[in-house]
Amino acid sequence: MEKLVTSEIISNSRVLKLQIPRVDMMLARRFRDELREYLKEEPRRIVLDLELVTHFDSSGMGALKAFMEDTKTAGGTLILCNLNRSMQMLLKLSRLESLFEVADSLEKSLE
Repeated sequence: MEKLVTSEIISNSRVLKLQIPRVDMMLARRFRDELREYLKEEPRRIVLDLELVTHFDSSGMGALKAFMEDTKTAGGTLILCNLNRSMQMLLKLSRLESLFEVADSLEKSLE
C-alpha cells in the first residue's frame, strides 16, 4: 500500500507532504495514523505541506485537528503550508484557523 505522506528533514523541521488530493472519510483514519508515526521521531517541529490537496471533508478535518493535538501532546509544533484558497476557506468556516499556524509557502514555514 502506498504512503499517503512523504517525509524529509529540512533544517530543523520534518516536512511531511501529502501525496493525495482528497482526504475524506475513507482515508481519514489512515491519514492520521501515518502522520502519528512521525511523532515517534525527531524533529518534532512538523511542517505539513498541503500543496497537492484540493479537498478535505469533515473526517479529514477531524484527523488534521487530532494530529495537531497529538503533536502538541508530544511536545512538538505543527505548521501547515501551501494551502489553496478552498482549504483556507474551510479552516475559516470551520473556525479552526486560530488553532493552526499557517504559512504561505514551504520556504516561509521553515523560517
